[in-house]
Amino acid sequence: MKAECLALLKENEPIYLQYRNLITSKQWEFLLALAKEESVSQIYSRELLVKHQLGTPSSIRRMLVALLDKEMILESVSSTGSRYSVYDVFLKRWM
Repeated sequence: MKAECLALLKENEPIYLQYRNLITSKQWEFLLALAKEESVSQIYSRELLVKHQLGTPSSIRRMLVALLDKEMILESVSSTGSRYSVYDVFLKRWM
């Protein structure tokens, strides 16, 4: 199964590289931070911003809105609040 997943990731690599070309470098860094964290509930937390050198909460807001609009980030809403993650699970693993 692992070999099949690796083959699928390798096969889709040109698509993932195109994603990188379609968004700004800061948006890519933000998406990469979400991929590393798996899922984030406190998207504007100082800890997240400092750990991944993401900038200010206002810049995070702009990137979040842009990537949500592009359906590259998934927002899961529950009674405890929102959680954010990379929408495409395979892209997240590739990153």
